[in-house]
Amino acid sequence: MNGERVVQQEPVALRWQKATRCDANDCVEVALLDRGVAVRDNTRPATHLTFDSDSWRTLLTKARSGELRH
Repeated sequence: MNGERVVQQEPVALRWQKATRCDANDCVEVALLDRGVAVRDNTRPATHLTFDSDSWRTLLTKARSGELRH
């Protein structure tokens, strides 16, 4: 996706929410940004990806349609 980048530093002000479908030890977490979202693996909270709003919508659309399955 064009709007993604890896960030190595934990932002202080983000409010992380766990995905509704996760187990206690392995979850995806999402935080809203001014112009997109940040996504991280809860087992590696210091690293996350950020997506602009258009890229995030595209990713969700493809994931929901099954287009991202191997």
